[in-house]
Amino acid sequence: MKFGQLTKDATNNNAPFTGKIACRQLRANLQLRPETNRSQNAPDYSVWANEGAGAYQLGNAWKKTSPKCPEFLSITLDSPDFDAPINVTAFPADAAGGVFDIVWERPKLSRQKQAVDTQAPADEAGPF
Repeated sequence: MKFGQLTKDATNNNAPFTGKIACRQLRANLQLRPETNRSQNAPDYSVWANEGAGAYQLGNAWKKTSPKCPEFLSITLDSPDFDAPINVTAFPADAAGGVFDIVWERPKLSRQKQAVDTQAPADEAGPF
């Protein structure tokens, strides 16, 4: 499910990504700022939200590659408004690599977990 978009000056690798995200719990302008102090597993970008009251850090992003997609971003968003951190991916939306769609997909439950989650507790099972 697409719920945001980022843009970047494709000619400047040090330029921040800018964009918007919109979901039920959050509507914000985003900026992904390049991180300069990098260790091996450190994020490539810090994710900042601006919601009128000021900017605050909302998460981190890592550059990734795969055989099907030469460059995309793996993003973790976290806020006291969320029940748990949200993992999203930003994929290139154009050939030039200047626009990225932010996509979220509900994690898939294992069949065993689905079966357990759909069973009613014994005291709520009803008369049958």
